[in-house]
Amino acid sequence: MRNQNVGFSIIELMVVLVVAGIILAFGVPSFNSQIKNSRLTSAVNEVVAAMHRSRSEASLRRQPVVMCTSSNAISSDNESCDDNAQWRDGWLIFADLNANDTYDGADEILARHGPQSDRLNVSSSDDIANTITYLPTGFAQVPLNTVSGRYIVYCDKSENNDYSRVLSFSNSGRPSIIPWEDANGAPSCVSQD
Repeated sequence: MRNQNVGFSIIELMVVLVVAGIILAFGVPSFNSQIKNSRLTSAVNEVVAAMHRSRSEASLRRQPVVMCTSSNAISSDNESCDDNAQWRDGWLIFADLNANDTYDGADEILARHGPQSDRLNVSSSDDIANTITYLPTGFAQVPLNTVSGRYIVYCDKSENNDYSRVLSFSNSGRPSIIPWEDANGAPSCVSQD
């Protein structure tokens, strides 16, 4: 009876390593783009959901509801709106009981959201840079003389406009995600760090 050697020869091992290397060479870049797309989609969907909630709450409560940027929305007991924060830094949604567009002790916090990924750049139109106020009608309180659109642009820091999501904000206050090519007058994605 002959002894049978069980195992791989060096040539079989080299072939397996070459095939695995080729598969990884094509698979890893595709996987990285999936991660970037997923990160952008998730971040924008969180903002859109918060806008829809704010709009709905304003209609249900029959009073103004404000969504504002906040860098300390979940990190302290002294949460506040922050004009120096971006939408990726976090936000507060509050019922503006005294209708002064400012969060103070008289207002009720309805929701808060902490920071999003620090791998994202966010640019926004001046009209909605830090605050969006929804009226009891469900419409947003926006200046009527604004000619250009209102946008919040999310981009991956490493890719600029190649990996971006443009959130368009209509005069009625309804958000929608649009292609970059349709975003006339949208702020560009530039590094802000």
